[in-house]
Amino acid sequence: MKIDISTLSLLENQENGNSKSSTSSSSSSSSNSSSSTSSSDVSWVKIGPEKQKELEARGWNQKAWDKDDPSLMTFYNEVELDWHQLPEERLKFWTDRGYNKEKWDSEEDKLHDSVYIEGDANTKPTVIKLPLKDLCRFDISYFESLENNEMKVELYNGADLTASDETPAAKMSLKDFLSQLQDGKTAYKFVLEDIDMEKSQFEELGKVITQDIKDGLTNSKLGGNNGIFKEEWQKLDPEEFNWSMWMGAKGTQTPMHFDTDLFNFLYVVEGKKRVVLIPNDHRTAGMFKVKEFYSGSAFTGIDVLSKDFVLPEGSVDVEVGPGEGICISYRWWHSVENMENTLAYGFRIVG
Repeated sequence: MKIDISTLSLLENQENGNSKSSTSSSSSSSSNSSSSTSSSDVSWVKIGPEKQKELEARGWNQKAWDKDDPSLMTFYNEVELDWHQLPEERLKFWTDRGYNKEKWDSEEDKLHDSVYIEGDANTKPTVIKLPLKDLCRFDISYFESLENNEMKVELYNGADLTASDETPAAKMSLKDFLSQLQDGKTAYKFVLEDIDMEKSQFEELGKVITQDIKDGLTNSKLGGNNGIFKEEWQKLDPEEFNWSMWMGAKGTQTPMHFDTDLFNFLYVVEGKKRVVLIPNDHRTAGMFKVKEFYSGSAFTGIDVLSKDFVLPEGSVDVEVGPGEGICISYRWWHSVENMENTLAYGFRIVG
């Protein structure tokens, strides 16, 4: 979860172990203490314009840096925070997922720590038909038929495009959520991804997702020797992929964000999604400011699904229906709306 700020080559002494706040302590095998004390002498002015620019891309500014206070940062950047600096709701989120101060401070997240890395300017998001008969058995009725559908599940807000949807907004039984979904009376989404607790209840489903999508992509036009789904990835064991599940009623949405996954594929089993994708490169440089950044996702709080929003050059606005999937290009901005009650599965390579 933490950033090794020494990768910025701030100063020679930082290269040798001193860095801004204990976010860099994850890369130090010899110290468990916060480095903010040793870095307090490294003022914003001493860092210089070039490094200031790099740090600004991570949310830092002069006041926040000199006071060593992430709460003063230009935008919320969770990977920069120490355990004790996490907001209460995020502290609970990570505690529920098995984290404590020691684990948080000891982990690195070099792949996910850089907000300012551009996306892939050479690959356009691709929608393909992919008949996955085994996976398509796991539709919404599958969840309704589960014997343990009384279990409590975390739900996320599907009606607010001005903020991230990283933190659960409610909790209810799966049975009650499905009933509300079918009646069109819920603005919540049921999401399983990354290290969400409920994923352990769906191990069979997870195995089918990773195996079926991996095989389908390998044998599709996205596979082969020169496809977007690289040959080296085709050789990986299914358990090396990260799976996710997205279920929401008509009208529920996912706010504009980009993900840092090396490969990101979304497959619709039931329903229909509108997916708006915007390049994150020189064509949109300086156009969107990050509002919140978590380990793996950056959010802007901008409603790009609105009919009044003018999409920039190179953007893609598509609908993805049952039996279709979309390859979301690396670090492209995207936002999603369910046009019907929809169930989709994600297939990712984190790194």
